Amino acid sequence: MSRLLPLVIALALAGCDDFERRDLEPYPSSFGEGDPGWAEQPRRENPLEVAVSQDGRTAWISLQGSPDAPGRSVVPVDLATGEAGERLGVGSGPTGLALHPAGRLLVVLNRFSNYASVIDTERGRVTNSIPLDFYAIEAAFTPDGAWLFVTNRAADAVQVLEVGADGGELRVLRRHPDIPVGTNPRDLAMSADGRTLAVAALTGTTLSLIDVVARTERARIEVGAPIADVVIAGDVVIAATLSASTHHPPFAGPDGDGDGVPGDGTPNINFQDLQNELATFDLQTGEPGPRYTSEGICCRDYRDVDPRDVGRFGDLLPPPERRIVAGALPEQMALDGDALWVTYSGSNELQRFDVGAGGALTPGPVFTAGGHNPHGIAVAGDRLVVAHRLGETAGIRSASDGSLQATVVVGDVAGGAFPAPAAALGARAQDLRALTAAIYSDVDPRLLEAAARNVFAHLVDLTARGVARAEPHLSPAATFRRG
Repeated sequence: MSRLLPLVIALALAGCDDFERRDLEPYPSSFGEGDPGWAEQPRRENPLEVAVSQDGRTAWISLQGSPDAPGRSVVPVDLATGEAGERLGVGSGPTGLALHPAGRLLVVLNRFSNYASVIDTERGRVTNSIPLDFYAIEAAFTPDGAWLFVTNRAADAVQVLEVGADGGELRVLRRHPDIPVGTNPRDLAMSADGRTLAVAALTGTTLSLIDVVARTERARIEVGAPIADVVIAGDVVIAATLSASTHHPPFAGPDGDGDGVPGDGTPNINFQDLQNELATFDLQTGEPGPRYTSEGICCRDYRDVDPRDVGRFGDLLPPPERRIVAGALPEQMALDGDALWVTYSGSNELQRFDVGAGGALTPGPVFTAGGHNPHGIAVAGDRLVVAHRLGETAGIRSASDGSLQATVVVGDVAGGAFPAPAAALGARAQDLRALTAAIYSDVDPRLLEAAARNVFAHLVDLTARGVARAEPHLSPAATFRRG
């Protein structure tokens, strides 16, 4: 990820805000044409989050871009025609979207700016900005629209703003003290009565319950794995997460990876090391409820305990009725009455669940997302809108049967579909490591080993189609060039 430096940008707009707006600009990348693995990459705008107008006619999608090339726009989509409208310019790296309860004003969180942009959805233009700190990520209003709570991943806190809607503008009446939460908070959800705010710390692996009236943290729950999103269904908080470690000694369990040593050397025994899970918690107390995990058997090399091995640590395995999460990497969620929709960014799918008493989940059908790396999802009346972060598109689906009705290009597809090994391939041979680094230029280097598996799968396909050539033969150790 690029380092960033402050760049003061003078924005002398008529009647503009009474504070100095600043953006962060990326340093020039140290990885360039002189590096053996370098190849020119197509531009990616990475559509991220979705907000829907109260009448269900328009979806607004943030185009976040990447740390090296941050986006600066939000695009409206007419859900009746399936057409993208004129983009609206906002701050740097637009991320979260929060619609004011009155329905007119949309707040856009810009992670590389010291302000949020305010869109008047009736007039279709940006009307003003409100001051925030850099790295504000997501926001939620209280039901009366008088308070705005904002997660800030750099401050490890929720920032609290008392606000007022003034026609087509939103004004900050007072900023209150921050509320400390876990490390790198991102997603949050407000209860229907406006008294409790659930905040997920993505890398802190904790869930905070905030007393909205007292503006204090009432409870902090250790979830034990990154939390990608939270929703509140009645008196239950549902968190999209992964499996938590049981911290047993390593090298326990069957030899799952075939290396001649029991286990795989990691301190996990929870069915598999990296299960995909939906965890539930009591809204008031934070007490954990059922934790739903992956269905079936997968990921053989990462498992300490086979779910069929009931004779060895079987009491630690989740019961079969909780093995209902069908996709990989649960990312974002949306409630539609008693239905819960979940996007799976790893397997390019989404799944519907029925939410019963006490937050009990019953699995429903699984659908192919229709675009790569589905992220944000929102309900729009009888439709669903899903942002495909790496596909540069948005899918419009039926909320009743999940069928895909339209795919709308909202980003930049001039460079081809993502991932794009074909675009990264040049005349000179490159190994899998170099190709992965070039394609996933904005990914944490610690994740490149996992990303390489995805790239190799595409290289196998490209080689079969004659687009790529492997030397001396097709394997992860080969070098690749255009066919």
